[in-house]
Amino acid sequence: DGGIYHYKTHRPQRQKDVRAAMDLLTEKYDKLPFASRWLTEAVDARRIPMVMRTLTRSGAVKSYGVLREQGDGLVAQAEHTLIVEEDGCTVTTLAD
Repeated sequence: DGGIYHYKTHRPQRQKDVRAAMDLLTEKYDKLPFASRWLTEAVDARRIPMVMRTLTRSGAVKSYGVLREQGDGLVAQAEHTLIVEEDGCTVTTLAD
């Protein structure tokens, strides 16, 4: 599990934490991939693994697998958003 998911469809859930995560997903990430760690605004971080297992098993979300290099190493990616200006650039994705 690479920690990256895609919301597929609404599935009724019994557990309060799972319902809270589903509400957040439908509101913010309906058509976008998301990282499980982004659910901390709706769910206690310690409960996220259980919430994601429940949502995956119910078919509400799909997990994206970890990409591997030819030599069996893990692929990692990081990106920044830049505004190119006449005298340089501004990185808008860095924390203040």
